[in-house]
Amino acid sequence: MILKVKNLGHKFGKFQVLKGINLEVEQGVITALIGPNGAGKTTFYNVISGKYQATEGEIFFKNFNITKLPAYKIVNLGLVRSFQVTNIFPDLSVIENILIPLILHNKKTFSIFSALKRDRELYKRAENILEKIGLLEYKDRKASELSYGDKRLIEIGIVLSREPEMILLDEPTAGMNPEETEKMIRMIKELALKFNTTFFITEHDMSVVFALASYIYVLHQGSLLSEGTPDEIRNNQAVKEAYLGGSLDANSK
Repeated sequence: MILKVKNLGHKFGKFQVLKGINLEVEQGVITALIGPNGAGKTTFYNVISGKYQATEGEIFFKNFNITKLPAYKIVNLGLVRSFQVTNIFPDLSVIENILIPLILHNKKTFSIFSALKRDRELYKRAENILEKIGLLEYKDRKASELSYGDKRLIEIGIVLSREPEMILLDEPTAGMNPEETEKMIRMIKELALKFNTTFFITEHDMSVVFALASYIYVLHQGSLLSEGTPDEIRNNQAVKEAYLGGSLDANSK
């Protein structure tokens, strides 16, 4: 068990956004958190990643109680979050986008831009990350020149530079065309299989969820409505009703 959440709650003032959430994520198992707009998914991720403090309950990562830890300490333990909006350096090359977080993660004390040229060990590690995400051939191109889908892959590479054991992926295929979406699905599966990286995703596209996740939690109005395998969730009437009146179409957003 890599992540365990016990009776988690969060309030904004008097407004209860999350209520009594209990869930577990197994090491190496791609797990999804889904739910209609306004269900509380982003707030849940913000609490798990340390951006917000839980007002109730506890969070355990690798058996460490991280409930009150700040975000940077949670990252240092190996739990890293990727956001919906791309967060890259558009005017730097693709490999420089990976090198900078590598340098910071390894606590290099000299100038970042000197290190970009001098540190061959880190340069090789950056190349290995780009190979993992399928962007090695673009390493010297400006990040701004790449497609939107490839920019999202750069962001995944930046996350991988922190050597995470678990990655929270917030809408990883948002804004992608079908080809880019398929590429992202393949990459997540490969990383999970080859490197035992645990992915915990939120995603509106049910076809992506059912293609990726082995286990799914459904959040509705701040509480867990259901959990189970993709087949169990697909055929759950309460889940269908939560998705706007009875449709949980794998091809719909």
